[in-house]
Amino acid sequence: LNVLIHTLQNWLVPKLKAKPIRTASGIAIIALQHSGNICVYCPGGPDSDFEYSTQSYTGYEPTSMRAIRARYNPFLQTRSRITQLRQLGHDVDKS
Repeated sequence: LNVLIHTLQNWLVPKLKAKPIRTASGIAIIALQHSGNICVYCPGGPDSDFEYSTQSYTGYEPTSMRAIRARYNPFLQTRSRITQLRQLGHDVDKS
């Protein structure tokens, strides 16, 4: 039974993994975002319709949404992204 479960797992997990190319090289890129500064050319910032985003983003990008949820805390952003990658079936341990 254990062999059958292991064989099924080896067959099924790669098919369920979302975007396997993200970690195919063994490296997972984790994007972080800080709260930013004022820039006259950028759409975001405190005086715009996108008030909770950093200056050069609208706030609707995946990295921006993670940063806003984590209140721009780099540790929380990293932990959240690693958890997401793990839930999508990517190998996130450094071994």
